[in-house]
Amino acid sequence: MNLELLDSAGQDYPEVVERYLEDGFAQTCAFNRFGTLLAAGCNDGRVVVWDFDTHSVARHLTGHVHPVSSVSWTRNSRFLLSGSSDTNVILWNVATAERMKTFRFNSAIMSCQMHPRNCDYFIACPIGSAPVLVEIATDKRFELPSDVDPETGLGTNFHTSSASASASAGLTPATFGRGGKRIFVGNPKGRVLLIDTTTRELLKHVVVATSGGSIKSIHCNKKRECVPFVTAVLFVCLCLFVCLFVCFQVLQKYQETVNRVQWKTCCFSSDAQFVIAAAQTSDRIFIWERDATGPWIKILEGLKEHNLDVVWHPMRPIIVSISFSGTIFVWNIKRVENWSAFAPDFAELEENVEYVEREDEFDIIDEEQVKKKKTLDEDELIDVETVKKTVWSSDEDEYGEEEGIFCLLPLVTTTDATFSQAVAAAKSAVEEAERQSAIEKRSADEPIQGDAKRSRTEPEESIAKAES
Repeated sequence: MNLELLDSAGQDYPEVVERYLEDGFAQTCAFNRFGTLLAAGCNDGRVVVWDFDTHSVARHLTGHVHPVSSVSWTRNSRFLLSGSSDTNVILWNVATAERMKTFRFNSAIMSCQMHPRNCDYFIACPIGSAPVLVEIATDKRFELPSDVDPETGLGTNFHTSSASASASAGLTPATFGRGGKRIFVGNPKGRVLLIDTTTRELLKHVVVATSGGSIKSIHCNKKRECVPFVTAVLFVCLCLFVCLFVCFQVLQKYQETVNRVQWKTCCFSSDAQFVIAAAQTSDRIFIWERDATGPWIKILEGLKEHNLDVVWHPMRPIIVSISFSGTIFVWNIKRVENWSAFAPDFAELEENVEYVEREDEFDIIDEEQVKKKKTLDEDELIDVETVKKTVWSSDEDEYGEEEGIFCLLPLVTTTDATFSQAVAAAKSAVEEAERQSAIEKRSADEPIQGDAKRSRTEPEESIAKAES
């Protein structure tokens, strides 16, 4: 249906399940920057790429032997990064569904993320060890600080500095900040570290969970100011980072105080006005306004299964959640038909109203006036050459737009060399088929010619015998 005929009544967050997607047991998912492709990591090691406009499967990427725990797109959407519990991180060419490179680590991968600007780097977070910044071309790996030395105040590795064996097995999530200039790292002590990507040195740190709760996941807002979003044990915390003043502090906390809900995952809305978090032991998804101090504004529920992952569409008010059964659910706004879009003066009435006809409403209009008005309308010049630029994110004015973006997947993707090889193979196959057909035809005709020859010579032999 035409979107102009749908009225969302000014609502900017979804509230109903529009559809569901099924292809394997999904565990994690991620949109590309344009929201046209959705990558889902499955329990059987596959990565399924969905065309989100048609809700159909576009690619199957097979390479992992254990469940996929994280997926991440490059900025131009040409490549996809996937991490798995089989200790491997694989870089995929989405167009050809080919494996570009494989990176092996010492433990299972909790999460991985591509650099938001430079496709040569990514972050991998192995379980039980510090996050690693990896250079794709040379496979150089730089261990990032995950804790703060109390004596010197410098960054150190949490897993080597902790004396507790149970604490050393904790999770240390990490994510890139806006533009990739900063990296945010969380540790099991409830502390979030701000690290410079180039020098890999600790810039600032803040204690989020004072009661000793660990940081389970951390996300960053790519619009406006850089706002990492951190999930701790019993509350969701919003930290503010401003580049000009290097102010890194806790801005706001969101929590459900009645039932003391523990959180599974969290993220921002596309315009960074809403914060959402999925409960760990129930099917509820909470939505808060980012700057509001009150309780949540909406709770999404009704799936009867708790959620494994939740993401927000980068351009539209759509939430995608993965249930415990591996099904992908698409939450959208409950729209009503807006028939006033047909005409500016169209009005919808709740009940019948007596209509009074105007005096000149049905008068006959002179045809010359109608033609004159139509001619004036046709004389208006319409610009059909200027292409309006689509702004996918607010940071394009600062960093510029990257060339060679990849919004949609073609049905057949072949290079010139591959196409010429395919044509040559097709020609050789046709020639071989024609040669085999000719051989079969000759072999079928030879017995018939021999029988005809014998039938012609038999009368001659009988005549010769009679004469003798």
